Amino acid sequence: MSSPAAPAAYTLAGEKRERLLGAARALERIEADPDYPLPAERSVVMAEQASFKAIGTEFLAHFIDFGGLRPSDAVLDIGCGGGRMAAALLYYLDEGSYLGFDVHKPSVDWCRKAIAPRHPRFDFQFVDLDNPIYNPSKHSASEFAFPFEENSFDFAIATSLFTHMFMGEVANYLRQVFRVLRPGGALFCTAFLLTPSSVAEMLRNRGAVKFPAEHQGSLINVPERPAAAVAHFAEPLLALATLAGFVPERQLAGLWPASGAGVTKQDILVLRKVDRMASGPVV
Repeated sequence: MSSPAAPAAYTLAGEKRERLLGAARALERIEADPDYPLPAERSVVMAEQASFKAIGTEFLAHFIDFGGLRPSDAVLDIGCGGGRMAAALLYYLDEGSYLGFDVHKPSVDWCRKAIAPRHPRFDFQFVDLDNPIYNPSKHSASEFAFPFEENSFDFAIATSLFTHMFMGEVANYLRQVFRVLRPGGALFCTAFLLTPSSVAEMLRNRGAVKFPAEHQGSLINVPERPAAAVAHFAEPLLALATLAGFVPERQLAGLWPASGAGVTKQDILVLRKVDRMASGPVV
């Protein structure tokens, strides 16, 4: 006679334990590796050497702790830049895979040269989309169809991506991410989210990141360069996520309003493509 199935709570606790053990092993390997991939200063997007490794390591922990990232997951990094997240993920995705794409070709080229050869299932792609800073183009992100099959990935990353996009582009990317994620998969994104409390803190605190002007329904930091830093009202952004099919799972306040409390500079949002057959939440 077969043994009874383990209770769902016991199984979930075991999965969390394995993720945390994997995180500990990855962090040990990162600290022990003298050849951690580091780009030349300012040679690629997000290449500041003083923070490149530290921020990548910090977010690896956030992906695991808040997003439920597993070592076997297939990861999509949207707007991967110079590989700040990819470099840290090298040490964790032992059985998984990674695909990053970006509009900045020099960054993609560096990642292909310095990061991809270190893992058989890491790949980087250049996409020709309009970005006034990195890649002026006639192709708009609001109409871009991700070149991947449905249900191809377990975990999607969009760190500091929506901070440079407006709501029409964000809406399209949310639909595209939902399409390519497998049921149960998660989108981990960061953004400047405008809520009653964050707006009050922003207005109150001198050290807050300020968004003094309106543009296309959002607020912007630099009026002469609208996409340099964009803050979105949380309620309509979450409504777009829900319309795309996501279930908001976590919303963690950032440090940007200078309130003294927060996890990282921007707010963190975890959206789940719920598997209707699943027995419970990720823990």
